[in-house]
Amino acid sequence: IYMFAIALAQLAAEHLRDMRSLGQSFESTESQQDFEFFFGGLANSVFSLYMSITGGVDWKDMAVPLFDVGPFAVFLFLMYSSLMILCVLNVLLGIFCQNALDTAATDKENIIQHQLKEKHLFVERLKEL
Repeated sequence: IYMFAIALAQLAAEHLRDMRSLGQSFESTESQQDFEFFFGGLANSVFSLYMSITGGVDWKDMAVPLFDVGPFAVFLFLMYSSLMILCVLNVLLGIFCQNALDTAATDKENIIQHQLKEKHLFVERLKEL
């Protein structure tokens, strides 16, 4: 997250600097407010990227302000989203599923041992009769 946040915050800062050097006014539109909230600094970028992969904000809402920065910023954000959602989170899901399967297998072995013990006790009772 941190590496992508650094890159996006740097691109955002350069975009803001270029806008000011060209004399363009930084209007307080909703898009500009979103841009400052999501990418106004390194902490904002880290927080926003975390929100985008955990369901705190839709990825489209974060990508739209980046269109003003340029196609590379949008591409970088989409690469981040794809990498995190499709790869890293699937690995974590796989670990959880494997642990659940291991637990279920252990539980099955315990049930079989319990049934064998009950069968042995039943056979012992029959021998006593």
